Amino acid sequence: MAFMIDPKVATLIFENQKVKVKIRKRINLRIAGVDFSLYDIGNKVTIPLWLAKVLSKEGVVELDDENYVRFDTIMKYLWREEHSPIPTELPEDFFSKISLTLQASLKDEENFSRLREKRQISLIVEDLLSSRLQKIFSAIRMNADLSEYYGKLTIEERILHDILNRLFSNWRKVIERLLKGIPNGEGS
Repeated sequence: MAFMIDPKVATLIFENQKVKVKIRKRINLRIAGVDFSLYDIGNKVTIPLWLAKVLSKEGVVELDDENYVRFDTIMKYLWREEHSPIPTELPEDFFSKISLTLQASLKDEENFSRLREKRQISLIVEDLLSSRLQKIFSAIRMNADLSEYYGKLTIEERILHDILNRLFSNWRKVIERLLKGIPNGEGS
């Protein structure tokens, strides 16, 4: 049986993440537990991303800059990751913020420097991801104690880790049984 990370679940997690928005237009609306009539223009409020997208299209809110990750911040994360034997702590919503950052760059692709920055961010994130995946794979392969680093993984990485760990554990059991001469499905 193959384990798959359902893209719909990943999208649901992403769309329900909380983001900060700045109120651009007053509106009499209560949705998702937020009463927008209480906020003045310029106020900041935290709402689910799906709602921010809808209200942004209507000009009611704009995404706040703290929803994006700056280039130098990503470089710091990469440097720390490359100099640590275990995964370093990333913000829980790191990959979501990277996604928002890259999407914002897409809107401004006529600007050559933004396009170049987007490419650089993509490359750095790929390096960061490769380093983290290698550490996750190594820990699973060595059947290591995960308590030291599991809490430092992002939600997407924990999902991947759990799936891979179950898969690898089942594979180990099959191999152990075969090495003992016990056909799969027989005995205990």
